[in-house]
Amino acid sequence: ATVSAQPDLTADAPAITLSTSGTSIIGTISATTTNNGLGSTNIGFTNLFQRADTYNSFTDVATNIQDIGTRVSTALASNTSASIILSYTFLTTDENLTRYIRVCADKNAAGNAGVITESNETNNCGAWTPILVYPVLTATCSYSSTGPPTGFTGNYTSRTYTYTVGASGGGGAGSYTYSSWSGTDGLTGSAPSTTKKYTTGGTKTAAITVSSAGFQKVATCSIVVQPIADLIVTPP
Repeated sequence: ATVSAQPDLTADAPAITLSTSGTSIIGTISATTTNNGLGSTNIGFTNLFQRADTYNSFTDVATNIQDIGTRVSTALASNTSASIILSYTFLTTDENLTRYIRVCADKNAAGNAGVITESNETNNCGAWTPILVYPVLTATCSYSSTGPPTGFTGNYTSRTYTYTVGASGGGGAGSYTYSSWSGTDGLTGSAPSTTKKYTTGGTKTAAITVSSAGFQKVATCSIVVQPIADLIVTPP
C-alpha cells in the first residue's frame, strides 16, 4: 500500500517585545510555525499561545499554564513557514516577575489534538521564552526657585529668579537615562535636573524624556515665573 506524505508542524520559541498603554504592560508575541513534513497541510489551522508562571528547563516542567490566545495560519506546503503575532496584556501581578510564553501549532486549546494529521503529533509546542515583566514606566517633573531677597535694590538685570527643574523616573527597570532638556527660553543638559535663570515672567515649559528597559516617558513641567515687574523693590 502507498502511504501518503504527511505534514509535521512545529512552532519556534517566540520573541516578545514589551510596550505600555496607560497603566498596562503589553507584550507583542511573534513566532513562526513551520511544516517540516513531506506533505502539505492542505487546509489552514489554529495556533495556540500559552503562558506559564514558572518553568524549569532541567525538568521541562511549567506551572500554572494558561491559554492566552490563538492565531490562524493558512495551509502550509512542505518545508514552508508562516509568521504569527499576538498582543497580550500582562496582569498587574506579573510586574517585576519573569513569566514564560510559548506557541503550539495546530491547537486551539491545551487539550486539543488539532485538525491536521501529522507524521509527528508530539512536537507541536515550541520552547518557552522567559520575559521579565517590568512595571509601567512613570516620569514626573517638578521645579523650585530662588530669587532676589526681600528689600532687594540691585540693578534691573539682577532682578531674576533662578529655577531648578528636575525629573524623576519610576517603574521600568529601576534605572533611568535622560535625554536633553527642552523648553521655553532654551534649557540645556541631560542630567535629571537643570537650572535656568529667566529674565521674563510668564508660564514657561520644560520637558525631558526618561528611558528605562526600552520604555520611554516624557516628563513635562509648566513653570510659573513671577513677572519681573513684581520683583522691583522701591528703595527705602
